[in-house]
Amino acid sequence: MYDCDIIIESGVRYGGSTRMILNYFNNDVVIHSNDLLTEYPEDIENTIKSISSEYPNRSWSFHPGRGEEVVYDLAKRYQGTGKRVAIMIDGPKYKSAVDLSKRCLQLNEVKFVSIH
Repeated sequence: MYDCDIIIESGVRYGGSTRMILNYFNNDVVIHSNDLLTEYPEDIENTIKSISSEYPNRSWSFHPGRGEEVVYDLAKRYQGTGKRVAIMIDGPKYKSAVDLSKRCLQLNEVKFVSIH
């Protein structure tokens, strides 16, 4: 995926995409996951605990909050580092996802954004 160093993913719920990312990429890739935690808090908390125990030695972290803010703030953190950032958006939805992707693509280090 564009030889990325960092993956930022929003929308965790049951962790299907998170596990796919963790299984596909080696530990050289830093993975940040985000979810709102308000609609399905029990599902997400269980997923976080499960992933943490399944992948104890991975460069993975969870960041709660609104994807519109958290994803952009995480991407912005890598400005000027030369790290290649990929973003996978599964929340927010619809126009908010498109707006977030456009905003993130304005950052030099963001090389790839997908909405699923």
